[in-house]
Amino acid sequence: MKIITDNCIYVQKSDLDALGTYPIPMPLSIYLKYFKDGINLCEGNSVYSFVKFEDKNEIDFFKKLDWMVDYKEFSQLSDEELMELGKKLSRQSRELASLYESMSDDEKLNNRTLFIKHELLEYKIHSIAEIIWIKLRLIRITMPEGVEVFDKKVNCEKERGPKKFIKKFIKHIS
Repeated sequence: MKIITDNCIYVQKSDLDALGTYPIPMPLSIYLKYFKDGINLCEGNSVYSFVKFEDKNEIDFFKKLDWMVDYKEFSQLSDEELMELGKKLSRQSRELASLYESMSDDEKLNNRTLFIKHELLEYKIHSIAEIIWIKLRLIRITMPEGVEVFDKKVNCEKERGPKKFIKKFIKHIS
């Protein structure tokens, strides 16, 4: 998850870890700030910690990463919009997987980026599920100073409850 403010961007450590596992060119300053000692595999509550980036090149780089969810954008989405987005991304993921699986081994080697696109799409779907869990208050997260936690909980179809809402989301993306 990324949080874009007027003069900086905060990026969740788990997203930075994911970034380090894919062959995505990044500004050297990001590498030096977070990866200088190797990949920082965060565990436990540290996955929900944020790293602040203030350099314009860093901010522009993170803004362009569409697989990394934007907190402010997703905090405004309704339950139904989150569900529909999950369905749409899941369809795209299945289409990419089907296309990749239909290729010969040589074609797969020449189309490695297709596999990476699929992986990043799956990562985004997982991140949307995390947004739902945060909105349901099932995950406690400490936001950077000056950033508010979601101002409203996910409705989660009140008559059914949060567990059924999550099951429904997972069913739609499976």
